Amino acid sequence: MLTFLPYSQFLRVTGHFAVSQNENTRFCDLTPGNLLLWEDYLSVSCAAEGDRGYLRFNRLDGQVCFLPADGSVLPQDLPRLTDAAEARGVPLCLFPLDEQTATALAARLPGAVAAPVPGTADYLYDAEALSTFHGHKYNGQRNHVNKFLSLYPDWQCLPAEEVPQEQIAAFLHQYYELSVAGAPAHEAEHSVSCRLLADPAHGGLTADALVADDRVVAVALGEVVGDTLYVHVEKALREVPGAYQMMVQQFACRHTGGVVRFVNREEDDGNQGLRTAKLALHPLAVPEKWAVTVAHA
Repeated sequence: MLTFLPYSQFLRVTGHFAVSQNENTRFCDLTPGNLLLWEDYLSVSCAAEGDRGYLRFNRLDGQVCFLPADGSVLPQDLPRLTDAAEARGVPLCLFPLDEQTATALAARLPGAVAAPVPGTADYLYDAEALSTFHGHKYNGQRNHVNKFLSLYPDWQCLPAEEVPQEQIAAFLHQYYELSVAGAPAHEAEHSVSCRLLADPAHGGLTADALVADDRVVAVALGEVVGDTLYVHVEKALREVPGAYQMMVQQFACRHTGGVVRFVNREEDDGNQGLRTAKLALHPLAVPEKWAVTVAHA
């Protein structure tokens, strides 16, 4: 039987846990920062047996999910994961997978069903486009940025560790009161965001703060994995015109280039407002995440 440990505890014991990432699976769920950010709220845990690693976590919809660390299901994996699912009293659900992998896997597993999971698709962008907002389709974003520049000519975008922590704390408190309070998932994310913004390097992350008129008006937290910048946290005060667009542009500008050609701005969680905002930035793709559910082993 696999022994799953909370993600941070597993790292302390083994020193490492890596989930496969390739051009078909630039999924935010599988980055170290995302596993750390959601460890408590989504019960992220890991196990290993021999040379095989395994991930278990809850989706936001409550579904318990499993995934071999390299994204493939070998003959020895299925009985191990079936036993782990039965021990939890849940069906075996393998997630997240790309469509090709999911359909091929379901075709060879008796009783398996493959299907996309609504609200979980990531939004993938061209890094240079977000860094420059160049071209006619970004006219609206440039207008917001220009408004910000005209109102706050003394602005700075700095690494979070170079900004007084009391300024970041004041921003986070104001943002919480205006946008987060009362939403459990958002409160959980906000709580961990506060901790990671205080010491982003501890999680191997990078964080920036946008400063205008001697106060923080936006923050972003993310990490680079392979050719992609993953934006795990992004917060801006709505009362500050253009702060959101300025943070989007600056974070992309400061952390992409070279081998980093894409920006993953993560899911919309089925929220229409988030979907509208993410689509307004003109993604290259919105790759769906698929699940394979095995009714009978």
